[in-house]
Amino acid sequence: MSRARHGRTRTALWCALASLCLGLAARADIPIPKFDGYVVDAAHVLDADSVRELRAISSKLDRTGIAQLAVVTLPTLGDETIEDAAQAIFVKWGLGHNKQRSDGVLIVFVPGPPGHKRSRIHVGYGVEGALNDGKLGNLLRTLASPLLKQDQYGPAAVALARAIDDILVADASDGTEGAPITPEPGATRAVPAARDPESLGALGWVVLFLGGTLVLLLYSASQRRFPGTPHALVFASAAAASLAALFIFGGFGGWVAFLIGIAGNAAAWSSIRARRCPKCNVGWVAITRVVLTEPTYYKSGLAVVHKRCNKCGYKEDEDELIPRKEVSTSVGYGGSGGGYDSGDSGGSWGGDSGGGDSFGGGGGGDSGGGGASSSD
Repeated sequence: MSRARHGRTRTALWCALASLCLGLAARADIPIPKFDGYVVDAAHVLDADSVRELRAISSKLDRTGIAQLAVVTLPTLGDETIEDAAQAIFVKWGLGHNKQRSDGVLIVFVPGPPGHKRSRIHVGYGVEGALNDGKLGNLLRTLASPLLKQDQYGPAAVALARAIDDILVADASDGTEGAPITPEPGATRAVPAARDPESLGALGWVVLFLGGTLVLLLYSASQRRFPGTPHALVFASAAAASLAALFIFGGFGGWVAFLIGIAGNAAAWSSIRARRCPKCNVGWVAITRVVLTEPTYYKSGLAVVHKRCNKCGYKEDEDELIPRKEVSTSVGYGGSGGGYDSGDSGGSWGGDSGGGDSFGGGGGGDSGGGGASSSD
């Protein structure tokens, strides 16, 4: 009798554990698409023009430090509610500049037949004052619903984004908690910004000036002529003009090109000058290398280097030892999975290669569950 009772108890415990595991598995089945920018159209319902405008609005809010706005469309919710899905995406993507600001905003659309379309605006604690539930519900009813009923998901998202932008900018100009901040390094999204035309101008001038002097040096080498005072003056003028362009236009790329150009010209200059004959000081020394014995894995090889001047007949032969071959080994490492990196200002999510999972360096993701949902 006692054994039967223990058996029933054990069975009940196993059933409870299995139910718990199934419940957790179902809970983890919230659809969270890969993060790859301000707009993630997993349901493929947004038109290109709307996506461009949404990215422009989100980028402006992000880079001015007012808020981080993202738009996502989901093909299905599975067994989840749109509120749970929005909260899970909000947290996983780390929306918001940091946990103290908690200024993330997420627009979610789930397409479907009439009466089964779902939409939600999910916000962080920091913007709930400006974007309270009543105001968000009104935006969904008046702006989004009429367009969603016509399957115009792109225009609906743009209308909501414009209204949210207007509200947040007005709130920030009032000097409230939503006032703009200077985003911390890396706190903006992981999608590269468009290049500044002035930076491209500086880069172009640097490449033109220093690239031109490098071409002159290479031409002199092809004619077996050594660079002298005229080349030095041309190089100094090109370097000065490049610096002037950099100070006028600026641009990180231009400075990188400048350093590379200086190093390249210096290397070419030194290499050409090294060919000057040490005897007559005017002739060009031609250098040839002849391998006499090839190296193996067990012993070194031998080569002879011939140096000949085309003016005075200077010649020199040098033996050169070639190191023996070595067996090289390589070690490969598999890719690592994603993980959460937390810090004082929050953290960011990393995942599989091929796309990010969060706002780069965002560290937000705190949400009071504030927002409003709609069915159309």
